[in-house]
Amino acid sequence: RAEVVPFEEADVLRAAEPDRRIEVRGADGNRSDNLFYQLRRDGDAHWLFLCHVDRRRNREDAQEVWRLRVRGSWQLERWDALTGSVREEPAQVEDGWTCLTLRCWGQDSFLWKLTEAAPRQAAGACETAEGAFPVPAGERTAFYGLVAGSRLTPSRPRPVLRILEAPDAFTLEEPNVLLLDRPSWRLDGGDWQPPEEILRVDNCIRARLGYPRRQDASTQPWRIPDEPERHAVTLRYTIDARAATDGLRLAMERPDKADIFWNGEAVPHADDGWFTDRFIRTVPLPPLREGENELVLRLPFVRKTNLENVFILGAFGVFALGTHAVVTKQTERLYFGDVSRQGFAFYGGTLRYAMRFSLARDTALAVRVPHFAAPVLEILVDGESRGLMAFAPHTLELGTLPAGDHVLTVRCFGSRFNSFGTLHNCNEEYKWYGPDSYRTEGGEWSEAWQTRPFGLLSRVELVGPEQEA
Repeated sequence: RAEVVPFEEADVLRAAEPDRRIEVRGADGNRSDNLFYQLRRDGDAHWLFLCHVDRRRNREDAQEVWRLRVRGSWQLERWDALTGSVREEPAQVEDGWTCLTLRCWGQDSFLWKLTEAAPRQAAGACETAEGAFPVPAGERTAFYGLVAGSRLTPSRPRPVLRILEAPDAFTLEEPNVLLLDRPSWRLDGGDWQPPEEILRVDNCIRARLGYPRRQDASTQPWRIPDEPERHAVTLRYTIDARAATDGLRLAMERPDKADIFWNGEAVPHADDGWFTDRFIRTVPLPPLREGENELVLRLPFVRKTNLENVFILGAFGVFALGTHAVVTKQTERLYFGDVSRQGFAFYGGTLRYAMRFSLARDTALAVRVPHFAAPVLEILVDGESRGLMAFAPHTLELGTLPAGDHVLTVRCFGSRFNSFGTLHNCNEEYKWYGPDSYRTEGGEWSEAWQTRPFGLLSRVELVGPEQEA
């Protein structure tokens, strides 16, 4: 009978240690737990890619400091995919390992080309500003393939010369958006059904007519043959307005296929453009009156019909209160913080913040935006673009600005999530976006809209040059 010998995970990993090719440790000697690598051979060279696997949501003002070791003697070239630059990466060889120090931020990744080089033995351990990176004896070894916390260090302080706590003005680059996705409905002139989310209305109608659902395994509409329009669905939306406004437009797919009624009056099909997608056409609407307004759409329904959200565009404010949206007078003053709570619940376009400041003398400046919710920011000074800001530490050099008055403008680009995203999916860990992610059920479903924060969330800082060490 075979004897079962107990062993620990560390024993297996220690036995495999001679086969390790890559190692990353923090300044405290611990191996990383939030980095992945991939190593490929390409002829006589190798390519090493290193990136984050766990997104860090806080302390984006703190650097990560790592010591990277690659077994063998290598000459390293750093290939920067963002700038297109290629440069030699200084490294040392120690005890058969090529090693270098990395200083990076939460969104950084690295790509190196490795070519064999003559040994350049370093005297002692690889040094950094923090000193040598010791390797604790007997420490548990990480799984091979996972460059296995993170050592965070404060970034070098820069003097904050001015804190801008609120914008002086703001501008929307598109009309504001009222999302309509919860109509009451009826099929073929039957009884009115209570309000329901539009994709669930679509599911219910398909169940009644014996049509397959529009989900991940469904046939694409262009593969379905044309058929007679024997059925019609009527959708009725109620709009709660606290202020009257005009200049409205309805945005929807195929408005030419719908009979449109606004407060009981037929609306002509006067196509006047599109909204975000050339297939989402826009039609002028009569004014919005204070109080209750009603939009009715009557559409033919066949197997290839797609019931989708519709939108009203205009100069107004929108507040989302659970399952109820309130239209108000257009917001006149905007503050730093989530703008989806300041009258722009469903806005997904670009937003401009303008801030005035004065300088008593010529000053070398940078701008820092510690907290924002947007894919990318563009920074302008006196109308001139100074560059983009997307990655930590969220700082952009402005150069030396002359004495006098200036206007700093931050263009905050939208993500379209609050207009078109999975607004009823309340599972924050849902990773796949497709038809099913819009049709969750049970604990993953919310009748109330799950909008996401958008905008500059705290403040804007004008900072001076880096302090000398």
